[in-house]
Amino acid sequence: MPCREKRRPTASSRLGGTVSPAGQAPMPISPTTSRRRRENDGFSMLETVLALVILGLLASLGLPFNRSLSGTSELKAKTFEIVTLLRAERNAAIRRNRVGYIAVDVSAGVIRSERLGAVVRLPPSLAMRLRQGGLAEIAFYPDGRASDAMLSIMSKERSVDIGINAATAAVSIADPRDASR
Repeated sequence: MPCREKRRPTASSRLGGTVSPAGQAPMPISPTTSRRRRENDGFSMLETVLALVILGLLASLGLPFNRSLSGTSELKAKTFEIVTLLRAERNAAIRRNRVGYIAVDVSAGVIRSERLGAVVRLPPSLAMRLRQGGLAEIAFYPDGRASDAMLSIMSKERSVDIGINAATAAVSIADPRDASR
């Protein structure tokens, strides 16, 4: 039977580490105790989390100032809202077999359907102009006709025309920039 050599315990083995083979340095208890931080180690989880928290705080402080819609986006949104109201009134006039009216208050920037109870208010950054025979309302008839009208919605950068065809009561959007192309 071969004889086993007894090794003398090292300092690390007394502290819970492993016994190292003869002639080698003792193995460390934790990986961070024996090595120093090198430049290619990367970031720790704590550093990454702190950086994300700081970025989140900066974003939450800066984004509310850019939150308002730009002039073009606001113009498009209100244009689609007005077109939806006009088409809903046209459909209601045909369905109920009664004339439907849309009141247009250009100075206040308000378009109202009394029958539907819907109101579209333009923000101060937008203006409107109604081009028709001096009337401040648009009529939709039950036979599918309407009063001929052109409603222009304008921002500082551009304008959009909403047309209502008298013969068909079709509501359409026309961008004046498209006509020049």
